[in-house]
Amino acid sequence: MTTASANAAMYVTVWFAAALFVAGEIGKRSAMPAGRPAAWALPLWITGLVLIAVHMLLAIGWHHGWSHAAAVLATAQQTRAVFGIGWGGGVYVNYLFLAVWAGEVLWWWLNPRGYFGRPAWIILATRAFYFAVLLNAAVIFVPNARRFAGLVLIGLLLWAWRPSWKPRGS
Repeated sequence: MTTASANAAMYVTVWFAAALFVAGEIGKRSAMPAGRPAAWALPLWITGLVLIAVHMLLAIGWHHGWSHAAAVLATAQQTRAVFGIGWGGGVYVNYLFLAVWAGEVLWWWLNPRGYFGRPAWIILATRAFYFAVLLNAAVIFVPNARRFAGLVLIGLLLWAWRPSWKPRGS
């Protein structure tokens, strides 16, 4: 694989993963607070999860030569360029993102009633985490040309998460 094709594969997988994450959230909306999610939502979420794992493997393998230390250093340099602080912990945040998403996929798949009946604080905590990661990944740490796509994804995500207001007496 050439450097250009590896970079293209890295970007395509991460953007499709993010889009599928958001699509899954839109599909889950009908299940909140009662009901069933759209039948296509879980398969899209699983596909997005696989794509984000492929993206991470491409990034660590191709881009960083299978060196975790190189990934942390590159992340620290990117963080310094954006925020003025050289912090490489974003690599661990990405691992956590993958783990949380995988945990939610398994929970949804194995126990949909429990997953969709989980406490509000779990929903809010995971949404806050996902929002922070996706905002950084799709808007803050991307070149200007890709920011618009990231803003569209974030807007759709916030739309999917909007509160469900029902008129009184309905």
